[in-house]
Amino acid sequence: MARRFSTGPHTAPGRCQARSAFSATTKFKVDLGKSNGDSLTLAFNTLYNRASSLGTITGNYTAVSTSIVFADNGSRVVFARNAATGCVLDGQVAFINPRYNAYDVSVSYASCNGIDGVLNDATITGLGPLDNTVSPEQAKIELSGTADGTKVALVETLDRSELCRAGGSRGRDAGS
Repeated sequence: MARRFSTGPHTAPGRCQARSAFSATTKFKVDLGKSNGDSLTLAFNTLYNRASSLGTITGNYTAVSTSIVFADNGSRVVFARNAATGCVLDGQVAFINPRYNAYDVSVSYASCNGIDGVLNDATITGLGPLDNTVSPEQAKIELSGTADGTKVALVETLDRSELCRAGGSRGRDAGS
């Protein structure tokens, strides 16, 4: 039988060095007065320093069972279809700050079949960078939201399969 614990007072003192690292130690008490904790260390990824634009993210990307299109036709469209589940994702992509490699992504689910039907009408949002240090270039998105009262997440690494940039350029950005 699973036991439900509620959290009591907790702390997470740590150290943050801008554009370098973050480390923290968590400590909290659970029911019955027992203490628990762990440590967390994050490193800065210089990929974040790459400039972003809709022209940079525009293109076709594929994952194992999903094809996703980021289109810059003035509407900043994201479109995906998963043949196995029938799910269609429609949404938008936007850059947050043109100086940094982070994109704001929002998609809504429709037409999902079977057990995935719970996702219909759910909207999930999140972030993703574009990784040009690998070939093919990859969009790495992490989205979350709620579907029918249940928390859901989509974490996907998408390979660029065809580049649709203005001017017909192909491959990595010039100078990157």
